[in-house]
Amino acid sequence: MRNHTDLVIWDGKKIVTVTVEFDKTFWESLVRDMCFFFEKIVMPYFTKSNADVISDRNKIRNKVSALTCKYQCGKCSKLCKEDVTCDSESSINCECKCGCSKWFNWVCVGYKPSKVGHDADEPAWFCQDCCQLCGAAANK
Repeated sequence: MRNHTDLVIWDGKKIVTVTVEFDKTFWESLVRDMCFFFEKIVMPYFTKSNADVISDRNKIRNKVSALTCKYQCGKCSKLCKEDVTCDSESSINCECKCGCSKWFNWVCVGYKPSKVGHDADEPAWFCQDCCQLCGAAANK
């Protein structure tokens, strides 16, 4: 896996190539900000204009995810699948008000939905870090 990219700049006369190192902290901040933007700006637009989307929170997340970014599992670091075919491929995000917003594969955190097919009725879910550090489960 490469830990850098090459930025090529052409000013019309000459070409300059600059190596840009991967900055994990910057990338995580960017992803968090992008996800916040889509949750607060884009998702309300979808819910106001598509009544069928309101009832299925998962469909909203999948549409936004498909258009924006990929999510790494907060436990195993593998990308969470977007087009799942069974529960073992599903993922869930932490809904803590601290802004964590990490995603996790169901199998990595032992998550099982309370009602199959009724995602809108599911209670908020919090990752282990937020439960320990923020007391998220106690502050629902």
